[in-house]
Amino acid sequence: MGSTYFWKAFTCGYCNPCSGISIACFLRFESLSQINPPAFFLTTLAPEVIPLLHDSMFTTLLKIALFPALVAAQIYGPPPGPAPPSTGSTTSAALTPAPTAPADTPGHMNIDVAFQNTFVFHPASIVAPVGTIVTFWFPNNGLAHSVTQSSFANPCTYLAASGNDSAGFDSGLQTNVQFSINITDSTKPIWFHCKQVLHCGMGMVGSINAPTSGSNTFTAFQSAAMVIGSNE
Repeated sequence: MGSTYFWKAFTCGYCNPCSGISIACFLRFESLSQINPPAFFLTTLAPEVIPLLHDSMFTTLLKIALFPALVAAQIYGPPPGPAPPSTGSTTSAALTPAPTAPADTPGHMNIDVAFQNTFVFHPASIVAPVGTIVTFWFPNNGLAHSVTQSSFANPCTYLAASGNDSAGFDSGLQTNVQFSINITDSTKPIWFHCKQVLHCGMGMVGSINAPTSGSNTFTAFQSAAMVIGSNE
């Protein structure tokens, strides 16, 4: 018997001719401590699945039919296509417990993370004046997401410090919290993504004060992220 590996399931595609049936992908880990969140333990699998996990080959074929409980925990709706911006740098942040995002109020705008159990921020692109507090509302559905600042050039890569520019914000992988940022410069677009494995490449990205015309629009940003996803 070869080495023992542990596997984590992700929804990574959809079968359009099959009425939107989700397609699962599996990532290999050498220990349970590497799996985040740790709730996705393979001890929940049916006994007949366990022999498949004892294989030194990376390309082991795992049949989706054997993983209903684990796969269902991460099945959302189809990944988003390009979405138009909605009207409504840069930041400081805080975390507190939260339900679904309420309506915007003067000086405060709200964004749902994984809106209605889909791989989207909603709204995905907003216009926020200086002094606006933008709050991201994370769901409590067992799947952690993040709000992680990136750049137009690298949609799915955390914005690291460079020269006199400080590093971008990052909520970390969260559930059932609020994460707020303060807009201090409305002339500079803010780009962000979910850093959970595969999510950015499925189009789970957003922007604040992005141009509405030209080459650096939100639609172009999301398209670039999904190109990355198609190559993951």
